[in-house]
Amino acid sequence: MFSPKTYQARRQALAKAVGKGYIFILGNEEAPKNYTDNVYHFRQDSSFLYFCGIDKPGYALGIDLATGKSCLFGEDITIDHIVWMGDQPSLRDLADRSGIDEIASPDAIASVLKSNKDNLHFLPPYRALNGNKLKGWLGESHIEPSRKLIEGVIDLRSYKSEEELFEIEKAVALTRDMHHYVRDHAKPGLLESELSGPISGMAMSQGGDLAYGVILTINGQIL
Repeated sequence: MFSPKTYQARRQALAKAVGKGYIFILGNEEAPKNYTDNVYHFRQDSSFLYFCGIDKPGYALGIDLATGKSCLFGEDITIDHIVWMGDQPSLRDLADRSGIDEIASPDAIASVLKSNKDNLHFLPPYRALNGNKLKGWLGESHIEPSRKLIEGVIDLRSYKSEEELFEIEKAVALTRDMHHYVRDHAKPGLLESELSGPISGMAMSQGGDLAYGVILTINGQIL
């Protein structure tokens, strides 16, 4: 994560771009593989990460443009989580790390969104679960994302700060090393897995993950 001031500045800039109403940015949930507790590697929503930096499932961000106050919606962990994961930051701790003013239970989301229904700003949901959540909270079968919010997010994320460029350069350097590994180790008779496995491990060993599945083939003309 960056400093709280970074996320506060981003949210303030977004609020200025949108102007009026209530901004709601929904983070992602974990996605089960074959039963609830056996999940795929978690990938947080990029816009949620950009505006609050919290890389954990089950949270949402609200920004009241009338008051300028931000709110982190989420549950505090229970003993059931602590048994498996050890001590974890509280909801208030996470909010403080992002410079978020208030915290609230997810149970409050429906009433907050309905009370701001006439001027509510949210991004297009690309996961069915998040789309269904929004429809349920709003009591609507059809929901319309905010063009003003979309444009505001695009405009902000199109320009990179020095700290962002530093992280981008780290990722580019790692990507270069992964390509060099494949170049240096590829030879006739190898299976794709014998090359894709090590480079996937290179990303994970640096605390990251692949942006998308490895595309490794001798038939580059086929996508």
